[in-house]
Amino acid sequence: ILAATLGHLAAGQAEPQLSQAAYCRIVARARAYIEAHLGQPIAIDDLVASAVTSRRTLHRAFLEVLGETPQGYVLKLRLNRIRQELASPKEARRTVTTVSHRWGIAELGWLAARYNEQFGELPSTTLARRTG
Repeated sequence: ILAATLGHLAAGQAEPQLSQAAYCRIVARARAYIEAHLGQPIAIDDLVASAVTSRRTLHRAFLEVLGETPQGYVLKLRLNRIRQELASPKEARRTVTTVSHRWGIAELGWLAARYNEQFGELPSTTLARRTG
């Protein structure tokens, strides 16, 4: 009971503010992990372990250094990779479904909404322009 109470009290305390350099190191470690695993599911606990920090500090570091959350950063990278593949003339049989699945996004309606928010068009429009 004592350990649980102390853990609860410690969880409510603010973590000390780190230097910008420390935040940059955390983000660099996390970005390296993200790049190596972008096509796979990325669990926040794996990202935290790769950055050698806590969830809260990882989140704060991303906001301080990149101005976005780790999840937002991963999504932005995946959307950019999807767009690059859809616009590339290298493989004529590419579909929105196959490309989105390759980058870890299975829900096409959700993808279309996020893609449109980021690029101002639907994935199918990008694909049609390439094949057009």
